[in-house]
Amino acid sequence: MSTLIQEGKTPEEILNILAQGTEQILKRSDISYTCNCSKDGFIKSLSALDEDTLHEIIHEDGQAEIECHFCGKKYLFSKEELKQIQVNRKKK
Repeated sequence: MSTLIQEGKTPEEILNILAQGTEQILKRSDISYTCNCSKDGFIKSLSALDEDTLHEIIHEDGQAEIECHFCGKKYLFSKEELKQIQVNRKKK
C-alpha cells in the first residue's frame, strides 16, 4: 500500500488495483485528519513515568519537551510543571 502511495497513485487507482477492476465508486467524500492531542493528555503520560525517570527529568534536564507523533505539535513542560505532576501523582 505504501509503495502505491509513494508512486503517486490516487485512491481510485489503488482501489482499481486492489479490486482488480471490479470496483464501483458509489460516493466521493473529502476526508481530513484533526489531531486531538493536548497538554493535559501528555500530563497523563508524564504521570505514568516511573519515579526515577521523572526525578531525572526534573533534576537533570529541568524541563521536558514532548512532540506529538501525529501532528508534530510540541508541548513544553517547565521544571515547576513537572514538579506539580510529581506532587499530584504522589497524592493518588
